[in-house]
Amino acid sequence: MKIWLADLTYTQQTISSDIAPAAVGMIAEFVEQNLPGASVRIFEYPEDLCDALDDGLPDVLGVSNYVWNGRLSSAFLRRVKEVAPDTVTVMGGPNFPTVAHEQEAFLRAHPWIDYYIVKEGELAFLRLLECLAETGLGAVPADREVPNLCYLDDAGAFVVSPKVERVMDLTSIPSPYVSGRMDPYLDGRLLPIIQTNRGCPFSCTFCTEGQTYWNKVRARAPTRSPRRSSASRRP
Repeated sequence: MKIWLADLTYTQQTISSDIAPAAVGMIAEFVEQNLPGASVRIFEYPEDLCDALDDGLPDVLGVSNYVWNGRLSSAFLRRVKEVAPDTVTVMGGPNFPTVAHEQEAFLRAHPWIDYYIVKEGELAFLRLLECLAETGLGAVPADREVPNLCYLDDAGAFVVSPKVERVMDLTSIPSPYVSGRMDPYLDGRLLPIIQTNRGCPFSCTFCTEGQTYWNKVRARAPTRSPRRSSASRRP
């Protein structure tokens, strides 16, 4: 499978979100570590994604959905679906309803989104890719339970996974900096960002991590060994 992940930012007058795409970078590293033969390409700038799409379409295109880039991400998925209906489109991120009937309404209003991943993305995206590999990019079977997933099935029925999982050990996610995946984004325009922990013990209603799902804090070890040797780092 040709897998692309994009954490897009507007770039017209300025770079609206000037953070290196470490989140999709970690998902990419986790997938490549756990899915034999997988190769994941990531994008931050929409111009780069446009150029790549001119040269060919991916089998799976996943995009992030934040309040600052949701429309931009959705526009790319919509256009890709128009020219390549067989491309599997995936969206994930916190700019999504938490109530089931509102989630269904969102997906019906955005029919170019095949699957929406809620909460953490690493395990859910990996499980989805494993399923797609087994079905030849076909629909998720009715008896297959993929965690953290919302979608409309072939009959148009709304499906939401009863399982919402978290990564228990953050050290199981390789660093996209150690692998060299972030090197193109250390370009003087974007700020590097690292994640030391996930979760929050507080329940602030204005924050996505105020949900009970995030109450248990998971922390990285202060030291860690590289997951890739220097010889295998990306150019």
